[in-house]
Amino acid sequence: MRVILSSNPFRDRGMRAAQQARNILERVGVECCFCLPFELGSGSHAELPGHLKFFNLQ
Repeated sequence: MRVILSSNPFRDRGMRAAQQARNILERVGVECCFCLPFELGSGSHAELPGHLKFFNLQ
């Protein structure tokens, strides 16, 4: 089973909750991955958290 966690990486509270959910799920053998809930524009200067790998939602 794979669970996609799609929290706004620029909202600390939501990202903390998503990371806690990932930790709990992975402890019981569930594969988890993070995906952005939106597209970053080509001119965006926003930086994603460097310690997490984000995948394309598709």
